[in-house]
Amino acid sequence: GELDTYLALATVSHQNNYVKPVLNYDRKLEIIDGRHPVVEQLVEDCLFVPNNTNLNEKEGFMIITGPNMGGEVHLYASSGTHQYYGAYGLLYSGKKRKYSDF
Repeated sequence: GELDTYLALATVSHQNNYVKPVLNYDRKLEIIDGRHPVVEQLVEDCLFVPNNTNLNEKEGFMIITGPNMGGEVHLYASSGTHQYYGAYGLLYSGKKRKYSDF
């Protein structure tokens, strides 16, 4: 039941070195070395490059371009998942993570 869910989340968080999000109220999203949990597990034989994201009131959007399979979709999905996990207070991959309810 509920205890099993919390135990599974704690185990995965510990095994993958997930960090606790910091909620801020200044409309800022800061992710240092963010990784998508599924993509990271699938690329065992390849170099996985984590992403940094920094959005705030002054710089509230990013234009992301690159070659096909250049990692743009990973950045979108990772940033969105960070926000979703943060809303539920879940730990997430990366070295540092601050978020707000935009």
